[in-house]
Amino acid sequence: MREQFENLPRVKPILRLVKYNESADGYDPLDQKSIYEKYADWLNGAWYTFQEQQTKINAVLQYLDTGDHPLDFSANTIRELLK
Repeated sequence: MREQFENLPRVKPILRLVKYNESADGYDPLDQKSIYEKYADWLNGAWYTFQEQQTKINAVLQYLDTGDHPLDFSANTIRELLK
């Protein structure tokens, strides 16, 4: 999932200003006393949002792939999964 996130056009240029912190599952500025902190903060917010949204999308895809739903499943079912 992270690779997909890091390939987004608005994310890719910022990656040169930060480093990924695996234990925190987030991004740190290259230099703690620099303007790069703002970039790391922005990127962490985007990363969190991306993960939340991707989880919802994956739930919908899993639902569609199971074949356990009627062919005329309602849009309400998908809306519920995307909440």
